[in-house]
Amino acid sequence: MQFRRAILSCLFLATVSCWAQTPNEVASKPVGERQLLCWIIAGLPTFNVQYELETRGVDFAPDQAWQQNLTQAGADERLLSAVQKARVAPGTNAQPDEFSPRLFRVIKEENAKKFSAATLHLAGLAKMDKTSPDLLFALGGFMNRQEEWAEAIAVLSESLKLAPDSAYAHEQLSYAYYRMGIAEPSIQEAKAALAVRANDPDAHKFLGLAYLAKRDFDNADRELNEALKLKPNYARVYGNLALSLSMRGQDLAALALYRRATSLDPKDAKLFYGAGISYASAHQTDEAIAAYKQAENLDPDDMRIRQNLGATYCNADRNEEAVTEFQNLLAIDPDWNMARVCLARSLKRLGRMDEAAAVQAEYEKREAGGDN
Repeated sequence: MQFRRAILSCLFLATVSCWAQTPNEVASKPVGERQLLCWIIAGLPTFNVQYELETRGVDFAPDQAWQQNLTQAGADERLLSAVQKARVAPGTNAQPDEFSPRLFRVIKEENAKKFSAATLHLAGLAKMDKTSPDLLFALGGFMNRQEEWAEAIAVLSESLKLAPDSAYAHEQLSYAYYRMGIAEPSIQEAKAALAVRANDPDAHKFLGLAYLAKRDFDNADRELNEALKLKPNYARVYGNLALSLSMRGQDLAALALYRRATSLDPKDAKLFYGAGISYASAHQTDEAIAAYKQAENLDPDDMRIRQNLGATYCNADRNEEAVTEFQNLLAIDPDWNMARVCLARSLKRLGRMDEAAAVQAEYEKREAGGDN
């Protein structure tokens, strides 16, 4: 994290150009090559990218070689299909954007989980062209995906100085504030997104989450249901509604929505993780374990999933399984010190006192040193 902060500090040492796009200027133009690649890096939902390509077309020629680069970078079939169908604007200059090879490299690094390299290269591109809101949006969205919320807020705020009417940047900034637990700016940014794109389900989704941050459940549920009106099978929004119910202690009702969400998107680890939390809160231990295991299979690098699965094993007195889970977690991330508390507890229950003492001592050593 310190490495990324140093990169971003260097990026903002220079003053960002005061040039800004005029209202609705972006929406009237065909999608550019750089803009499309930056959307992919930022994690813009495929349905939004599809909409932009269908309604605006493109101002470059995505030939077979370009599409092959996109495939090798890890684009899904829906996105590839949308690119293939996109209308090429008349008089298009087929010359590629000078940054496109480097942006493709960032996408490949991101997919290969080489996050520090991707951050370095993306920040370098943003520094090279300080007039490009797309590059800053890509960097801010990437920071959000890495859960670097404060850094994302700084970068996305700069992006919006250059393109004040970017609904997607407002949405990403709203989400970063939400994850920081800062409700009012989150609400403000989501409303700004809605002012630009009133029919974007994500804008309603992020406004709903913003209201959740201040436990305003009525407004949160209203906005989330508006998102479902616009996109009826939006799995993540069903998960958000489930979270709203779970926050009010209505875990059984939440579980019905989580089951709906995971049936719509069985590849979303976060939905299974949320379901696991609700199952555990409802004292349905076997179901909680099954949900956490599915989440772990989908996202084995999320230590929170492994922590909760191990803790659920521990609470169920399934100590052999708990020990295995926590040992696996610590083999991946030795700095996840919280796991050592639970590991020591399970080792004691199994009568493995020397091992438990060693684990406890390592936990205390790291706590004293401020490692985690």
